[in-house]
Amino acid sequence: MWGMLHFLEAASYIANDCNKTKTHLMGGGWQAKYWGFEWVTPYATLDAFRAHFLVTMALGMCMTAGLAHRPVALALLVSLAYTFLLDMNNYLNHIYLMLLVQAALCLAPANAKWALDNWLMAIVYFYAGVAKVNEDWLRGEPLRHWLAKRGHLPLLGPLLAWEPSALAFSYAGLAFDLLIPFVLLQRRDWRLRGAGIAASLGFHLLNKLIFGIGVFPWMVDISSAESTKKEAGAGEGRGGDSIALPLRHLLYPGDVTWTEYGHRFSWRMKLRNKACQMEMFIERHQPFNPSSILPREPLAVERYVTRRQARKMASRPDSLQQFALYVGQLLRDRGEHVAGIYATCNCTLNYRPGDRQPLVDPTHNLLLHDAWAWPYAFVTPAAA
Repeated sequence: MWGMLHFLEAASYIANDCNKTKTHLMGGGWQAKYWGFEWVTPYATLDAFRAHFLVTMALGMCMTAGLAHRPVALALLVSLAYTFLLDMNNYLNHIYLMLLVQAALCLAPANAKWALDNWLMAIVYFYAGVAKVNEDWLRGEPLRHWLAKRGHLPLLGPLLAWEPSALAFSYAGLAFDLLIPFVLLQRRDWRLRGAGIAASLGFHLLNKLIFGIGVFPWMVDISSAESTKKEAGAGEGRGGDSIALPLRHLLYPGDVTWTEYGHRFSWRMKLRNKACQMEMFIERHQPFNPSSILPREPLAVERYVTRRQARKMASRPDSLQQFALYVGQLLRDRGEHVAGIYATCNCTLNYRPGDRQPLVDPTHNLLLHDAWAWPYAFVTPAAA
């Protein structure tokens, strides 16, 4: 069944005339990159992307049928990694989890009955629960507003729009994430474990109905259904990196939901709603006289990125910094005398009371900062 997840994920990129490919992978000419993977670039044409995903769908069917296990598993890993690494702003926890599982599958014996590494899933659940122990989540945000917007759904709508539902869902989700790993890992009481599997199935199907969050619910449900089978070759318990990586945000100052330092690869799921208004400005100098600075002018961001990309980078300082360096170098290569690029990003976080506050210092020249020099000097702290 695992191969069908790859099939469905690839199919989503060619559905509706490849609309998801156009909006997520081709962009407007610029893409935010992961450290060390700046060399990963998109195909030149939409047809090339379409061929890529058609091949991936075929490989997914081959895996489901048990054909050429190891070569197919490796090819699917490369295919998934390529689309994952294209644009950092497309990061999704469930695709990262698929990558980890697919890497393990490449090492698993052919035709072995293999279930998703229970320890890995325990780590995912537990860190998701720990991340929910924060002031916003415990007061029902951002779930309160998200659920209210889904009040139109049949049957579930009135319940979701009911005010007490926000706290009920928040605390139930917190308890589920913290407790379910221990229920699923224990082997002594199979009735308790069966109840845990049933609860997991229900939890993720409900998430799918309410939020429509990609293939993640199906991934976990397949894992739960398969978890009673004999496990082999996946290297259960080999999770040192998975344990340490989600904690790296503790090394950085500030609120991780605000600064984004260490947010990715940390199983921080459905925790933030950051609404930002962004403007960028360019500063030029006189030809042959770098000390003579001309007045700042608005930078037409829409010339270089899609609306979706602009919305994403407005709330993510690392993405904003990469974009500033990209545009600065692009314009200099065209012969323009660029002295600086500045940004104003005024944001609200998780519907906290009060006015928008600046995410970045508008007086800082973004061209003077390295893309990976965390923590950035230009990021302002979140209001208490």
